[in-house]
Amino acid sequence: MYKRKTTSTSKPHSIQTDYSGYGQISILSDPGWIQEMLQELHDDGKFALGQFSRVIATIKKRDLSEYRLDVARKKQNDDLQEAKKSFMSFLSKHIKRAKSNHEAVKNKILRMTEPETPSDPVKAMLMEMKNQEIRSLIRNLDPKIRLDVVRGKPDYLKAVISSPDQLIHPDGLLKIRRDYAFSIDESLEEEEKDAQLIYRAIRRRAGEINATSTKMLVDVDLDDPTPPKDYFEAFPPESDYEKYHAEKRIETYEKEKMAEERRKQFEDRDTGINLEVGERATRIRRRSNIHHEEVVDK
Repeated sequence: MYKRKTTSTSKPHSIQTDYSGYGQISILSDPGWIQEMLQELHDDGKFALGQFSRVIATIKKRDLSEYRLDVARKKQNDDLQEAKKSFMSFLSKHIKRAKSNHEAVKNKILRMTEPETPSDPVKAMLMEMKNQEIRSLIRNLDPKIRLDVVRGKPDYLKAVISSPDQLIHPDGLLKIRRDYAFSIDESLEEEEKDAQLIYRAIRRRAGEINATSTKMLVDVDLDDPTPPKDYFEAFPPESDYEKYHAEKRIETYEKEKMAEERRKQFEDRDTGINLEVGERATRIRRRSNIHHEEVVDK
């Protein structure tokens, strides 16, 4: 029997106090038991944000004045992308685990009506004969009343589930399977609801932590280098509508990157491969001028 853990968190996790200035994390609105379930995510999130902030600081201190602006920006983005990929892996781990736990509870509910598979050949044959008899009875019924006839009868449910042909619409069958499981163990319904609440809370908090990392970049005039494909691997779209727009966003991004690469290749071919400007180029020209003057003097 499932029973929710009752805990009372005395104070919010330090990720709230350390990064509240970015205005993204909202732990204070979480119920106490949810805060407890998000403890590990908060620990990892705080560590990941600390690591990421140090990467940003290192990048901002680097002197790239000798490079052309677009080249300097690319060097920054390359370093940031590697750090952000590692950052997203922290979040993805928690989202996938919470999703898996939610799916495990849903499967646990359906196992209450899962057909048995006896290892003894005689028992297996007798069970199949019984199932065939039940299926024959159901096939002779008006499809409109089949659901009511099968509802609440585990033997009938198992015969229908293992049927080679569809006797009852899958949506209706799924509902009466779940209803039967809840009638046997009422706590399963609460366990499923809590697993979904935990998944939603973890996904939302992971999104807030990711938004905090983006705000860190914005505040120091850096771009978030996360490709849409990497983002949606960490935060998978859940509805057909979300999937459609995710695919379009990924497609648009990849087309833009390909166009940018072709443009860069054209520019390199047209202007040469020396992309560096600034102090380094000035020093090279100065040395060249000095050498030229020495040759003239001779």
